[in-house]
Amino acid sequence: MKICSLILILFVMRSLAVNIHETPPFDTCDFDLIDDTLTEYYSPMTSDFLSEECLRYWKNPYLRGLYKKEAQAFRAFTLAIQTYEAKKSGKKVCENNEYALNLIERQKFYNQVDFSLCYMKTDQVSFLNCLIEKRTALTKIINKAISQPLSN
Repeated sequence: MKICSLILILFVMRSLAVNIHETPPFDTCDFDLIDDTLTEYYSPMTSDFLSEECLRYWKNPYLRGLYKKEAQAFRAFTLAIQTYEAKKSGKKVCENNEYALNLIERQKFYNQVDFSLCYMKTDQVSFLNCLIEKRTALTKIINKAISQPLSN
């Protein structure tokens, strides 16, 4: 009987520990693709395509702007990493519809910026601001590497 009680206590304690450190689920919304006027070239969809949660954020001008800023930071990162990987491979970006993905180099960059801190945030605004900050820092690191001579 004692072992069953001990196991039950351990199970409850573990469950409590996991729940204490859980963060709220954060939504990602590609607001850079949304334009209700359909006049922006890179924004081919209207807000009708958004999930219910993203639509709620879309209706809040502050959050909409923050999501767009995060999307711009992601786009800048994507351009930087693609440019770096193309340079490292000796090819142009997406030459012959091929992508010069280099996961080892990516991991070296990611190790320099700790994104896990963002996922410990407790609200959407802090989470997005953290992503913007970390992605901007990562983009600067990559752009600096692009400007350096290649090393094997």
